[in-house]
Amino acid sequence: MRFTRYTRCRPRSGGTSHDRVHRPLASGRPSLTAPGRRSPQVTFRLSPEEKAAARALAEREGKTVSQLAREAFAQYLRDHAA
Repeated sequence: MRFTRYTRCRPRSGGTSHDRVHRPLASGRPSLTAPGRRSPQVTFRLSPEEKAAARALAEREGKTVSQLAREAFAQYLRDHAA
């Protein structure tokens, strides 16, 4: 596992300010908002059948289920814009 960014340094328990521990930040998907910023998240539930169908479609299209959901939601917002 490779980490390139770190959280703030913290002194080790009982150590001096010169004896610090760096904890790696979790690396995940790139932000959709801006580099270094968290993107807003939306969570919803699916039936097992819907989830299986979404996984199968995502695999066929070479996408993730999240990508499919973002595209579908964006299309719905465009179709129903006021």
